Amino acid sequence: MADLATANIPPQTKKPAEVLIVGLGAVGIIYGYLLEQHHQARVTAIARSTYRGIIDNGITIRSKKWGTIENWRPSRVVQSPDELLDSAFDYVIVCTKAVPDVVTTPRLLGPLVTDQYRQPQPVYVLLQNGLGVEKDLAQATSNLRRRPVIISCALYIMTNIQANGEVSHGTFERVRAGIYKETNIPNAPEEQQALDGFVNLLTESKSDAVEIPNVAAGKYVKNLWNASFGMLSALTRLTPLQWLQDDASFKYAEETISEMMNELLQVGRALGYGESNYLPDPRVFIESAFNQFREGTDFVPSTLLDVRLGKPIEVEAILGEVVRAAKTNQIPTPTLTSIYRTLFIVQADLLARNKRA
Repeated sequence: MADLATANIPPQTKKPAEVLIVGLGAVGIIYGYLLEQHHQARVTAIARSTYRGIIDNGITIRSKKWGTIENWRPSRVVQSPDELLDSAFDYVIVCTKAVPDVVTTPRLLGPLVTDQYRQPQPVYVLLQNGLGVEKDLAQATSNLRRRPVIISCALYIMTNIQANGEVSHGTFERVRAGIYKETNIPNAPEEQQALDGFVNLLTESKSDAVEIPNVAAGKYVKNLWNASFGMLSALTRLTPLQWLQDDASFKYAEETISEMMNELLQVGRALGYGESNYLPDPRVFIESAFNQFREGTDFVPSTLLDVRLGKPIEVEAILGEVVRAAKTNQIPTPTLTSIYRTLFIVQADLLARNKRA
């Protein structure tokens, strides 16, 4: 693997990192573009269904932060990880949705996480929503000759792929990154070097990226929004802005979100995240979120967009993991459990429809 400690090398002499992006959706496109635009990386991307369109026409990004970018393409686009057995990478950034009931991360990576891969193992970075998304990758790589470093991230970004294939992006993005580990021990030197290198790549690409000491807690805080606003949007098939259009509807939505948030925070405290002052004041959190929508932000949560498109949703990673943690810790979560069970039924129908298609 190439040297990751490049933070002090002058920009004009620093060799771009070799980065593989798995999942060239909106998130993968945004970060692939930033890394190449600022000459931090040579990006290879795996694109299956969109491969021909990207090769022929490129990708258009319409961002309120960076403007309009037309006809962008990664340096290299392939259709399968099988094409990459002899390609060395510093980082593999996984940007797919975490839907383990459809496909696991190790299955997506295929031979890259086996001894068939003929290069040193890269650092794996998970830019995915949800909790526990690292477990299957950690297990799949535990018996390799060289166990790779896994970086997990709490990602804050408002971006979607539109019906015409263009990527829309709002005014901000934030990445909070840390080393995934199953026990609370300090980072090994190799882990810290990998984390420093990745965060440096993003900050040099003008991303708001920061290292955090407890990435599990950071991801849980990010999951508060996804598990409440995101899941209720998927269930109602309405954006939060649409809830605000009717006073009675807004009252019920606000009450439901408050119930969900209180349960989420109880589980978070049981997991130890309250001790580090990670968990927010629920009233401030909810009011701040609704204020964004009162200002006219008609953002479509990704879970709602998936339901509208008939695609599987991240119900297990975002909500199922919380409900299971609550059960393990004997915490009653009636509202979260009811919404999880209902969305489980919705998910089962989506999976059955996709299987028949």
